[in-house]
Amino acid sequence: MIRIPKRLMRLIFGGIAAALLLLLFFFLICPLANDGAAKRNLRKVEALPLPEGAEKLESYSASGHLLGRGNGMQYLGLILLRSAQSEEELKLYYAALSKTGEQYNVAAQTGRELAILPGRKHHFKTDISGGDCYIVYLWGGRNGIFEALDPR
Repeated sequence: MIRIPKRLMRLIFGGIAAALLLLLFFFLICPLANDGAAKRNLRKVEALPLPEGAEKLESYSASGHLLGRGNGMQYLGLILLRSAQSEEELKLYYAALSKTGEQYNVAAQTGRELAILPGRKHHFKTDISGGDCYIVYLWGGRNGIFEALDPR
């Protein structure tokens, strides 16, 4: 029988424990951190004042490879609103609220499937009919090491 020194056994078990912690970090912590970045974008959009007569219906945030299969992560926060104003009027309204480095976008929402992410499995609960629903959204920036290590 081969006898393994205690010091070597501690090193082996320490290495195994470190590898397990790294896997835990990789598969749990990174997606949570990136989802947090998307939620920050959502909070920024929700903090904006609504145009007069507009009504917020729903909100949504997502992180991942939302636009294709490239190497970069995207962080999206958006609200669905109903407004009597036109899309162009809303674009001008939210452009005036945009800060340096952040651009709030507006798009018409004509069905329950999210218009800016076709094929994405998000459907609004609200009945969207009448042509008066719009989404106001913000794409987020980088999230450091978490962006590179997210397994999604």
